[in-house]
Amino acid sequence: MALSPHFQKLRNPILRKTIAKVATLRQVADAGGIGLAHLINTLRRATGLPDADVAEAGGAANPPAWLDRARIARRFDARPLIEKGERPMDAVLLEMEALPSGMLLEVTTPFPPAPLVDLAVKKGFSAWVCAESPQVVKTYFRKLP
Repeated sequence: MALSPHFQKLRNPILRKTIAKVATLRQVADAGGIGLAHLINTLRRATGLPDADVAEAGGAANPPAWLDRARIARRFDARPLIEKGERPMDAVLLEMEALPSGMLLEVTTPFPPAPLVDLAVKKGFSAWVCAESPQVVKTYFRKLP
């Protein structure tokens, strides 16, 4: 609530519970007039997690040195599964495991897949998230050698 005066309405527990079920992080950031990366990293810090590399809509200003789109070996669009109410985590993990060392997997989602990124990093992958628009987020995973 300290991030934006627009969030003061969330002091109402019923409204807060309702919004939490339907709002995406992008929608929350837009409603509060703050950057998506700022919101995500504020939330991550509050839970004891390190900051994540998240680009704002419109493309990445500072992609990591390892992000060479010519090295994308696999692409996975998780949006159809998400729209059907399914969890794409298992399918994405299979794609990641099939990835050759040093190559990239591009995953498209309608929101930053923070739990997936955290799991991938624990499994030895590098990850970078780029919000291309409010509805299109590209996450790149690199299998470390």
